[in-house]
Amino acid sequence: MIQECVHNDQQREFLLGIAPLFWWMSPENVLELDLDAIVETVLNYGTEAEVSQLFRLYGVEAVARIFKERAYQVRSNYFPPVRHFFNLYFSRHVPQYSN
Repeated sequence: MIQECVHNDQQREFLLGIAPLFWWMSPENVLELDLDAIVETVLNYGTEAEVSQLFRLYGVEAVARIFKERAYQVRSNYFPPVRHFFNLYFSRHVPQYSN
């Protein structure tokens, strides 16, 4: 399920701040990314502070739902250590994640 790319002002500021993670795109195009791509990139390449801000701005439950839908598909771009870590993290911190 692809999420719409409608962001509030704080989310837009966050996305412009992490634009270097999307080095192949212009910063303005980062604002057009869907939430699936944002979550995947921040979890794979972001700093601890960027991951924390992602959780605060979009909600840890929403991030966990997207991660769960995408991380274990046949074709997944999550690095194995990232997939393992966030599977453990969400299992502990998001009650509905393991259902």
